Amino acid sequence: MKRRILAIFAGLLLAGVVTVVSATPAQATVRWGCPSGVGCVFTGFSGNGSKMVISVGQYGVGVCHNLPAPFDNAVSSLTDDYGSDLDILLYINSNCDSGFDDTLFSGECEPDGIHCGGTDSGQWNFNTFSTLRFDNTTSSFKIRLWG
Repeated sequence: MKRRILAIFAGLLLAGVVTVVSATPAQATVRWGCPSGVGCVFTGFSGNGSKMVISVGQYGVGVCHNLPAPFDNAVSSLTDDYGSDLDILLYINSNCDSGFDDTLFSGECEPDGIHCGGTDSGQWNFNTFSTLRFDNTTSSFKIRLWG
């Protein structure tokens, strides 16, 4: 009888351990305090300053949005972690009315809209030579699906 009770107890204990292990989520990527699955723009460099979270659920894909205060003409860094084929495009002009040279393409996709799969650090500071022109100059954004 004791063996049977011990066997039942061991079985229940094992089932409890398996349940806890299977219910523990995988570690999410968090960049500059911006959780996995969304993008964020910041008024300071390296994710400092005010933060605006840009999710697909709230803003949609392919829909232009003007940046609200205090982010209009005040964004200095950006991060996104949407996964493959989705990136944030930041435009210097409002209503996403900017030419190719006045649009910042985040992520691993090339600006031609065809080639995805390149390097994606997930984080961009607008204080480097190649991105300085976008520091405190963007007024609108959209989430873009490539391919």
